[in-house]
Amino acid sequence: MTNSRAQSKALDWLLLCILGVLVGALALQIAGFVWSAINPGLANSGAESSAVLAAAGDEDLALQLVACESESLGTAIANVRASVVGITSNAAGGSGTSGSGMIVSPEGYIVTNSHVVGAGDAVTVTLFSPARASYSARIVRLDDRADLALLKIDTDGTFPAVSLGESETLEVGDIVLAVGSPYGFEQSVTRGIVGNTDMDVVIEGRQYRNMIQTDAATNKGNSGGPLVNIEGEVVGINTAIYAPTGAFAGISFAIPASRVKHLLQEANILFKEGT
Repeated sequence: MTNSRAQSKALDWLLLCILGVLVGALALQIAGFVWSAINPGLANSGAESSAVLAAAGDEDLALQLVACESESLGTAIANVRASVVGITSNAAGGSGTSGSGMIVSPEGYIVTNSHVVGAGDAVTVTLFSPARASYSARIVRLDDRADLALLKIDTDGTFPAVSLGESETLEVGDIVLAVGSPYGFEQSVTRGIVGNTDMDVVIEGRQYRNMIQTDAATNKGNSGGPLVNIEGEVVGINTAIYAPTGAFAGISFAIPASRVKHLLQEANILFKEGT
């Protein structure tokens, strides 16, 4: 299926939720009028009851819409969370960098930012679910210009891989989720919207082009983790924040998933595309 079909499916589901909620609200309105009709001596109180029911219906409508959206986001998070890993890279001098990454193939290939790997001579990848486990990993490809790195876990086995969505179809206002381990808080999830889809920025002396801008909160340790749409598909890699004070200021940037696909294609690595 194409991404547009997936979006259409999600829209149909949301419209069905909204229709069900509206029917419920209408039923509450009708109940108010019926109450007035069968209690003619209580016309004023009947009107008041109708108003109360209407207000309750509006509140119920809002709550049910939130529930519909929450269920959708919960499914999206479940689709990707097991594939998000922690990465530690130790340089020869003993210092290290920590960040996040995502498994992109069942064979154990992982994509992260090149600045997460840094100049490390030993890279450790930590899986958090279904059971916590740490593995040594080797660097397969490093692209400092694109700030991307491809790693391979040094072990046999099959691993849960993310689905890569179509970053080209993102629109301003789309809901997105950032998943990673900021400050060591493993597999944390934050929510935001897309603020721009084609930003050129310079952060810490590094130039980034055509980046996705979002207000989903990201901090130290989020770098390399996935930016996910409401379908649970990866549409970007959380990479940098605009932080004049040194802390998150509501502006984050992610590398589009299209560049991740290009990296994997160059390395002849098969990956799963969004449904």
